[in-house]
Amino acid sequence: QHMATASPLPLIEQIANNSSTLKSVSFEKYKIGLNAEWMTKLASALENNTHVQCLNLSNSKIKDKGIKYIYHILATNKGITSLDISHNQFSPASISKIVPLVAENVILQDIRIEESSRASRVDLFKRISDSNSVQAIAASIEVFTEQNRKIQSCSKTSREIVLSINNRALRAIPANVYMAVNLRELH
Repeated sequence: QHMATASPLPLIEQIANNSSTLKSVSFEKYKIGLNAEWMTKLASALENNTHVQCLNLSNSKIKDKGIKYIYHILATNKGITSLDISHNQFSPASISKIVPLVAENVILQDIRIEESSRASRVDLFKRISDSNSVQAIAASIEVFTEQNRKIQSCSKTSREIVLSINNRALRAIPANVYMAVNLRELH
């Protein structure tokens, strides 16, 4: 007998209603990537959500066709600080499509993109280490997420800091950077 996958629609509805109790959500058990309607509704629900900070889409069977939903989420949501899209069988070409959004997104502090191999779990970028461009993508993501952590810490620390965001593809400097009273220098 084949068991039906549980529906994530009640959870997506809570996200759409911007429930303040939802800080961390996981869709791993729903295999949401198998249903384009669910992915569309999730991406739409996250557009104006300001409370979800951690989004776990690992093991969700999203695959390459679903990268457009990840792209939409990264382009429109300004609250997610942690995103896990591991073990969804993405190709390097698909992952490279979201890199510009990771570069622009100053809120995202952590992104996990692991894939499984026969031997063990490996980072997607290490698995295809023969490609210089992919190594550059991985390095960029690391630099951007570290810069995001620094940007977010501007308002949380009492010591003076110097922040360099000169290699970012930002359209504008985030307002929270200017509001940091302890920011001594910005370049």
